[in-house]
Amino acid sequence: VVASADSPVDGDELGRGDPGASVLYLETHRLKSSYSWLRAADPRAEAKLLASLARDGQRAPIVVVAETSGSYEIIDGFRRTRALKQLQVEIVELRGLLAQRQ
Repeated sequence: VVASADSPVDGDELGRGDPGASVLYLETHRLKSSYSWLRAADPRAEAKLLASLARDGQRAPIVVVAETSGSYEIIDGFRRTRALKQLQVEIVELRGLLAQRQ
C-alpha cells in the first residue's frame, strides 16, 4: 500500500502492529520525529547506518503511529529515517501500531 496526500491510509492498512501484516510505503515528508531527541547521538553508528542504507537500501521498516492530521509519528527508526532523508529517499517502508494519536 502506498499512501500519499491524495490517498491517506487508515489504521487498518497500517497493520495494527501485526508482524505478519502488509507493509505501508509513505513519503518521508509525512513522518514526524517528535521523540528523536530521546535517542543518544552516535555519529560513528549513524555513519555506518548511512553507508549500509546507501549500499543495501532499507531492510527494516520504520514503526509509526498514525495521527488524525494525516502525518505519522515515528516510534522506532529515528536514525534510519534521518539517514534515508540524507540519501534523499522519498518513499520509506513503514509498519504501524494499534494506537492512533489525536
